[in-house]
Amino acid sequence: VTGGQVTGSGTTTITVNPTVDLAATSAGDTGLLAAGTGYYVNVTPGAFQDNLGNAYAGIVDPTTLNFTSADPGAPQLLSTTPADDATGIPTDTNLVFTFDETVYSAAGDITIHRSDNGTVVEAIPATSGQVTGSGTTTMTVNRGPYGLVDEGTGYYVNIPAGTFADQAGNPYAGIVDPTSLNFTTADTDAPQLVST
Repeated sequence: VTGGQVTGSGTTTITVNPTVDLAATSAGDTGLLAAGTGYYVNVTPGAFQDNLGNAYAGIVDPTTLNFTSADPGAPQLLSTTPADDATGIPTDTNLVFTFDETVYSAAGDITIHRSDNGTVVEAIPATSGQVTGSGTTTMTVNRGPYGLVDEGTGYYVNIPAGTFADQAGNPYAGIVDPTSLNFTTADTDAPQLVST
């Protein structure tokens, strides 16, 4: 209690400023406390005393001073690659989803549909080896060298609710329409003369 993290000696209020290391739950975690997590505080008997030298009895159990940190709610999608309405996208482009907090693969398939008729051309299970980044803020769908999308064609991506979830189990709301995340692939073939 004599370190720089404890202030207020000689007053009626003691403030403890924990280090970031207190709750670093994953790489890039900058919060002092993990969201939606229970904590308790213990104070060693005699750690504090009044002006007459009377020792504080302390707190030595998990129930006298406990709390649960706030849960910020469901993860929010901040950005995607390709971006919504992007054009000229190479057919082998991986899908990248960046969230506002750490997310984990849960259940469901990320699907790629043709924009003209809604046909599913690829369905990638969120828990498959093709989806990487679980436990970070960035999830990548590695489509591999055999993507089923065609050049010069419009596509949209759907992610069912609950495909990704945060550490507290809050599900990502998902994308379930043809306009929130759509793109057009590049047409790299030069036109060919078919008759003269």
